[in-house]
Amino acid sequence: MAVGALTTNLTVQRAGYYRQAVEDADVYDRLYDQVLADPAVAGVTRDLLAGLPVPSDVVVDNLRIVAPASAVRGTVNTLSAQIADYLGGTCPTLALSVDLRPVFAAIAKLATIYLAGQVSGTPTFQAHDVAAVTQVLVAGLDQMAQGRRPAGIPTFDLTGRQADRITSVLVSRLPPADRVRMRGEIAGLLRQGRVSAALAAVGPLLFRGDEAALTDLRRRLAGDQLDLGTPLARAHPSAGTGVLRTLHRLGRAGTLALCVLPAILAVAGVLLAARRAGRRWADAVLLAGSGMLAGGGVALGLGLLLPTLVGDPTAAVIGANPTLPPRVGELLHDLQSSMISRVQGRSGQLAVAVLLAGCVAVAAGLLARYRPRLLARRRVAALVASAAVLVGGSWLAAPARFRGGEATNCNGSRVLCTLRYDQAAYAASHNAMSSSATNFVGATQDPDLVGQLDTGVRALLLDVHHWTTPTQVETFLAGLRPQEREALAPLARGAQSARPGLWLCHSVCQFGSVNVDVALRSIGDWLERNPSEVVTLVLQDSAPPDEVMAAFRRSGLARYLVTPPADPHGRWPTLGHLVATDRRLVVFAENADVPGSWYRRLFRYAADTPFDVPSANAFTCQVRRGPADASMLMVNHWVEGDDPGRTYADSVNRTPSLLAHVRRCEQAGRRPTFIAADFTTIGDLVPTIAALNAARVHSGH
Repeated sequence: MAVGALTTNLTVQRAGYYRQAVEDADVYDRLYDQVLADPAVAGVTRDLLAGLPVPSDVVVDNLRIVAPASAVRGTVNTLSAQIADYLGGTCPTLALSVDLRPVFAAIAKLATIYLAGQVSGTPTFQAHDVAAVTQVLVAGLDQMAQGRRPAGIPTFDLTGRQADRITSVLVSRLPPADRVRMRGEIAGLLRQGRVSAALAAVGPLLFRGDEAALTDLRRRLAGDQLDLGTPLARAHPSAGTGVLRTLHRLGRAGTLALCVLPAILAVAGVLLAARRAGRRWADAVLLAGSGMLAGGGVALGLGLLLPTLVGDPTAAVIGANPTLPPRVGELLHDLQSSMISRVQGRSGQLAVAVLLAGCVAVAAGLLARYRPRLLARRRVAALVASAAVLVGGSWLAAPARFRGGEATNCNGSRVLCTLRYDQAAYAASHNAMSSSATNFVGATQDPDLVGQLDTGVRALLLDVHHWTTPTQVETFLAGLRPQEREALAPLARGAQSARPGLWLCHSVCQFGSVNVDVALRSIGDWLERNPSEVVTLVLQDSAPPDEVMAAFRRSGLARYLVTPPADPHGRWPTLGHLVATDRRLVVFAENADVPGSWYRRLFRYAADTPFDVPSANAFTCQVRRGPADASMLMVNHWVEGDDPGRTYADSVNRTPSLLAHVRRCEQAGRRPTFIAADFTTIGDLVPTIAALNAARVHSGH
């Protein structure tokens, strides 16, 4: 009973138990990678968010912004505390609900970004006096505060005094905390004659979401709190609360007993043996020890049978909701397994503790009951001490083997060390910098660069640019389809259009960007923490090679860089050699080529397949760029389509699709080296690559 009470206290009555179970089931990442990637869920999301001041496709593709991980984690923490309080007896009623206010705030944030860009598309007209300029700008602020584009923007040559006067009027509309901060920027823009830029800077700060759309959304969701079910209240609150409170106290008492009892029994045994106490005391200790052995054995058996005893509670939930998306059912099942496993593990630990305490008690009782000779006791003590030293030494020595004493492995496997760099296969992330974790609009990955490396990606495809100029933005937008242009133009035109240095962007830096120096330093830190991993960067370089190479030197990555063979068909070193020499970073450029250096053009050494595949059944192994006889091949395995990339990734990132593409290339005489995909955390990319590498080692490369 003590084991059961203590197990209950340390698991289901603790909020940390639920939080850890959620972490173990990888719920946070799977929510975006699997649940929200499900086409059925994506359709519901579109319908739910219809009417917001942001196109639905923009919202669906940026769900990590709309429902940020911090908000989801906060919700889990709140629900965990509510359940623990209920089961712990401190709260008589359990009413599970989710606070949607962070989600509404995030929607407003996305809408604000979207709204800021609309100003640049507003028609302008020539104003004739300062009063007219002021009146029109104030009206424009009112319209932007309601989530609408201004009707028009006046142009007028302002003097310094006139600019300061209008600045005072504009900033007076802002919250007090923003007035001092924004005054200098607004005055500077107006003095330069950039009236639209000044309006774009102030207007979004007044916008708090499309109140009509958000009100309708609140109505459909029944307010700011989303109820997850009927509140659980007991018919006899006092009795029910008392039972749980008693169980809670039993758990605490069990904790104290299990911590103190072994010590008490050990001391009692020593005293009994030393003083040759009577048999009555010895028999009592023997009886207590025997009871603990029996109870510990029963508890251990019940713990092992726990999954069978509990069954599958999620089956009832899934059965009662036949329209539940499959990914949601899988997530619930894995979460349930995680929770049962944690209870089983805790119960097993406590049962073993009881068994050990019983062994101590029995040994002490026997020692006192039969009064062995002093020499025999000394021999027993020496034997016990020797066993303790051996066991303790093995526990101390075991971790040492895992701290670096074992043979070096390469990219997670010892056997891969025998493969040359160009013989191995690598999981690659397409547009790796474009992640929802760094707030890219239209992201193609979820984790940031370090997160992708942590999940097993070993090749990052990155786009290096100078900051996108207004002319480049207009050129990019002109090449889009009308619907895409209408949705994306407001996001780009109102953003800052001049930043120094190099940036990782996808087409337009205003849609999302990561500073190159910051990104390279993070990769260097990861390489230092993971000394047996070989990483490749493939740069779609739109910046001069000297600037790119200087960035690598500044970041401290020079010591890791690998110089490719001068001959495109030359022999690459093995992964084991790269790890042993700590030269573990290979960098290719799509355009630049600097002979005699580490910065060489990819398509001297490799070819690639088409990257504009319109559907999942249209993958080919035709060579798009690079020599047909290249020793390495970049397989571009993603779909360019109208639906969100997650939906496609959930299909094409599965093992059958990946292997079918790989086999097609192998049959054409081309062995894939890099398999690049969108949303690499969705599907089976990393384990498929691991299986592919194992097969290559087994077949002798």
